[in-house]
Amino acid sequence: MGDKDIHGSTYTHLRFEWHTILLSRAAKNALRNFSEGGHILYIVYLAINQNFIPKRSRKKYKPTKKFRVNYQIRIPEVFVISDNGEKLGVMDTKVAIAKAQEKGLDLVEVSPIANPPVCKFTDFGQFQYSKSKKQKEQKKKKIETKGIRLSLKIGKHDVDFRVKQAEKFLKQGDKVKIELNLKGREKAHKDLARDVITNFIKAIENETIAEQELKAQGGRLSIIIKSK
Repeated sequence: MGDKDIHGSTYTHLRFEWHTILLSRAAKNALRNFSEGGHILYIVYLAINQNFIPKRSRKKYKPTKKFRVNYQIRIPEVFVISDNGEKLGVMDTKVAIAKAQEKGLDLVEVSPIANPPVCKFTDFGQFQYSKSKKQKEQKKKKIETKGIRLSLKIGKHDVDFRVKQAEKFLKQGDKVKIELNLKGREKAHKDLARDVITNFIKAIENETIAEQELKAQGGRLSIIIKSK
């Protein structure tokens, strides 16, 4: 390594056959006190331990919930629930596993944070399938609130278009928030604005109910509806 490498740029690269080490300015200062020979590995050691070498970022993964089953459960005692939901109480874990296996079932830990942990007699394969099915159903049932904006002077064509939009959202199981903003002198005609919103809701083919009644805040009127 020459003097150019040390004094030239902000970073100095020490190239080995197996990797490249990137040293910062702080590490370079240490290089001046050592010769190029046998001390280089010691310099690298110091650089690593003093955090002179930038660390690689690591991806963070969301933890997944895994259920322990049978001999994966290492707690000596567990609270047992039978396959028909009967509470059998606290039981030695090995005894509980043996009883589950006598029924052709597994002992599955369903609540590890309880004291003692709660376990259930069940078929582990079916248990996993039902959990996966519930998660998929919950994703499907995620209800959103869609927005529809009206105006005091909205034309029939625009009303018809927005009515179809609202019907589509309601059929999907979503809620619909209908808003009407009054500007300037329009704020004196809140009764007309209420009529526009009421007539809009009547035009929707789906049977609806108001989750949030029509309310006025300043020049804005809004209501949230959903399917019956």
